[in-house]
Amino acid sequence: MRLALLALISYLYGAIPYAYLAIRASKGKSLTREGSGNVGVINSFRVGGLVAVLITLLGEFSKGLVALALAAILFPGQLAPGLVSVFFAFLGTNFSIYLRGRGGRGTTLLMWSTALLSPLSFVIMLALCGLFFGLARTAVWLKSLWYWFLAPVFFIVEKDWAFALFGLSATLVIFLNSLRSRDDLVYHGYVK
Repeated sequence: MRLALLALISYLYGAIPYAYLAIRASKGKSLTREGSGNVGVINSFRVGGLVAVLITLLGEFSKGLVALALAAILFPGQLAPGLVSVFFAFLGTNFSIYLRGRGGRGTTLLMWSTALLSPLSFVIMLALCGLFFGLARTAVWLKSLWYWFLAPVFFIVEKDWAFALFGLSATLVIFLNSLRSRDDLVYHGYVK
């Protein structure tokens, strides 16, 4: 019962669309109708500027912190509930109940959470992101390869199946939510 409550609270907090709220408050616009329509970091920057993106980044970082803090309070010293909590916050970010199932991609939340859960995995994933994003200038499909390395990197670094399952689950969500039409980097011309 406590795990279900943790998952629900994490989802509801993760579903808070900080980018949407920042643009609504600062510009009086709906982010889902501006730019790419994506409720994420890049679109919030392109539509709202520096203040909007700072609010968005802090909000996304807070989602990982809140998820992990709740798990630590309810399940002290246990790893699996923290991973479940972060995953449900990640689901909320991708499929927000407050935006009728729309949302961002959650990669900012995912990377911040990875930094907190497994710093070495974070450094490796950051390097892979940089590599693939750099290569994406010539072939956009390369940009999306980084997330397929989540599960193997987590397993190699942490030697724990719970981390690997978390990475695989996150990969599947990113894959399902990676339509080219919703890709901010493509929409705003960062990659072709």
